[in-house]
Amino acid sequence: MRDIWFSDKRDLVKWSVLLRLVEQHFADHILQIAYYRPSSFGKVTIDKKEIDIPHEVRYLFRNISNIEKINSRIKIAVFDHIFDNRPAYQKAAIEFIKDYSRSRCVVLLDPDTGLQPANPNLEHVFEAEARGIFEALKSNDVFVFHQHKTNRNGKAWIDPPKKTAWESPGCN
Repeated sequence: MRDIWFSDKRDLVKWSVLLRLVEQHFADHILQIAYYRPSSFGKVTIDKKEIDIPHEVRYLFRNISNIEKINSRIKIAVFDHIFDNRPAYQKAAIEFIKDYSRSRCVVLLDPDTGLQPANPNLEHVFEAEARGIFEALKSNDVFVFHQHKTNRNGKAWIDPPKKTAWESPGCN
């Protein structure tokens, strides 16, 4: 997730759905695995002079950890390590999830775009990475994966073999 997109209209939908999932599944926490990649912010022009956007403004409007401050009984924890080394990130994310082993959790994988396409990059999560995190969850946890709309041509975003491979009795 890039901080430049935090708190946009998609986040209103995403976090509304997550809070309802917590209620429906009687969970205690939302754990966001953010796949965080810092953004470069542009400048603003004031009196024909370009200036950097002040840190305080970026921190208020684009700090992905601000979601932890939501006024709710639901506790939110953001795993916001910088996503630049896949194996190290995967290992650390799984350890982060294990820290909540006594809680029922909704675990959100939140990459920029979604699951790997034919030519993935850091905007995507590899299927094996998502599966590794899924397998690290407790049976009563809820696994959520943020996927941007990719079916503009009317086709499903994920092919049937992948969908079938993810089905697991007793897991949400």
